[in-house]
Amino acid sequence: MNDFSKQGVDWQRFGLSKNPYSTRPLLEGGDVPIDQLFVGRDRERKELEAIFASDESACVAICGNVGVGKTSFANYEKSIWRRGATKPLFSSRTEIEACGDGLSKQKFIQGIIASVLREIELVSPNLVKNDERLKRLHLLVDVVSRIERSLGVSGGFGGFTAGVSTGSASTLSIPPQLSDVSLEHHIDDLMDVIQSVEIGGIQYRGLIVHMNNFDTVSIDEALHFFNEIRDVIQRPSIYFLFLGRSDFYREVIAKEARVKAAFVQTPILMDPLSKSELVQALNARLDAFKAEGVQQAIKPIEDEVVSGLYDLYSGDVRSILAAVSDIIRQGGDTISGPLGIDSALALLAHERLVRIEPKLTPESRKALWHLMERGRPMTQTELATELGKQTPNIVTMLKPLRDIGVLEVADTEGVKKYLDLTPDFACLRYFLKAQKSVQEDAIQAATQLPLGL
Repeated sequence: MNDFSKQGVDWQRFGLSKNPYSTRPLLEGGDVPIDQLFVGRDRERKELEAIFASDESACVAICGNVGVGKTSFANYEKSIWRRGATKPLFSSRTEIEACGDGLSKQKFIQGIIASVLREIELVSPNLVKNDERLKRLHLLVDVVSRIERSLGVSGGFGGFTAGVSTGSASTLSIPPQLSDVSLEHHIDDLMDVIQSVEIGGIQYRGLIVHMNNFDTVSIDEALHFFNEIRDVIQRPSIYFLFLGRSDFYREVIAKEARVKAAFVQTPILMDPLSKSELVQALNARLDAFKAEGVQQAIKPIEDEVVSGLYDLYSGDVRSILAAVSDIIRQGGDTISGPLGIDSALALLAHERLVRIEPKLTPESRKALWHLMERGRPMTQTELATELGKQTPNIVTMLKPLRDIGVLEVADTEGVKKYLDLTPDFACLRYFLKAQKSVQEDAIQAATQLPLGL
């Protein structure tokens, strides 16, 4: 079988202009309006829209596992409240990224100013040229960028991901206009503009600020940061969205009474989309990404494949989408119609095996194949007995599998440790069954051909 795993996919073969299974979050201003692609989240939407509809400022924690769709949800709501709301709120289409090296009050304020200025410049370039307040803010952005370049900083003002290199940082003083107090006054100037003039033909009553990636920041760094910005996030007419992992509110926001008081007391908790919602969302993407002149795109996979992968990855949307892309790349030109679940799992398992093959020893390959055949978690003692090996030898056999992330301790029972395939390689459990089913289907199809076979 040819290895298609490293090849790109010609999506035009399916009547598509681009990959509908991309793991990137939905963005405002993409090829397709975000509201054509967004599906579900009725409960979360009601919670957040009730907050945005009030005239009070607010800080909201949006919590959920990595890949659950927090960023897409925030981007969708920002888009709705910028364009379709009766009491519109301005926002930047990009978010501020939390980064340990630049997680400070100054960087946070600078990130807000730079991202909002950039957005205003995109939709109302003449406003930035003619409004004296925006001219001053634009000059501030330029000053900071120059200082950061002189200090050897990467990322810059607008990215909020800068980290200062060692060396000359302590020898260059920050100008007075960059003190914390003066920076907060600059936010007030920015809000004056947003609330007093039309931007892109719309009069806005406030601003949404969206900060991502607290999934990657340590709890101690996050606690220090929120204590530092507590006064900033209580400014009138600004609605702050902070996105983090499932325990973000409990482990960070609720730990400090002063910080907790600045937040809406109940976080928005995001569970995975349901199977039916995910199927609906992916079918919406297929329709939205049709190539020019195509009436109906060809589905590369059946809906049952999405359902099967949903169970395999416990609803982790990012892992599901990545797996679908891997399946289609692995199938290459052999995919002539929608793949069923067995064919899809066989291709996915083959892609995983091809990926790890060069890193396996003959002995570790034998242990992996036995685990695949058994189809359940096993202890090292069980494996040693069934393979006729001594326990120390089993440890050596399994080490490559554990080192490359194929195997993990899935459960414990007293002193017993049960080993199983990690979620990314769990498809290998179904490889033999899927392969057999595909072969049987092929034989059955061949016997039905009018060729006397």
